[in-house]
Amino acid sequence: SKHAISHDGQRRVFIRHCASTGGEFVESYLIVQDQHNAKTKQIGSFSETKPQIEASISDDGNWVVYTARALDTLESQIDLVQLSDWSDDDASSAEVSDMQIDSSLHDGHVVMSAHPYVSADGKYVVFDSSSGTNATTQNAPNVYRYTVSTKKLSQITANTDGSNSNPSISADGTRIAF
Repeated sequence: SKHAISHDGQRRVFIRHCASTGGEFVESYLIVQDQHNAKTKQIGSFSETKPQIEASISDDGNWVVYTARALDTLESQIDLVQLSDWSDDDASSAEVSDMQIDSSLHDGHVVMSAHPYVSADGKYVVFDSSSGTNATTQNAPNVYRYTVSTKKLSQITANTDGSNSNPSISADGTRIAF
């Protein structure tokens, strides 16, 4: 599982994969833990068709972005989760707002989105994505930036050869490296 931790160290996100007693994959869970209050929140539970494979958390711990990938087709998507304040005694009451941010790329294509990264302030998400007619005929990946406030997805690179992947973003969202 991949772990990520907020800048202040208060919240961490990790992915737990569970198997049956026979060793077959059963489910994945996206877990957010508040270290200060010792509270844990399960964001999602996914059967074998969409296990989470990567996650990132904003510096303030209020935004989590993750990749979910289908095992059968390898198609994937990027989801963004906003967490409410956990100052109350019951972490299970924390509200979660979950949205797929790369849905416009899926129009008639098999999309493989990966390597999501959320800016420190939670205003932007960057990731790479490739598309094709099926899982074996994928184009080289391009880098995208999603603006949370406007829900606008912008293609950053126009890949004609080579590969643009594994992006990261500056704290203020103005600079992207890949």
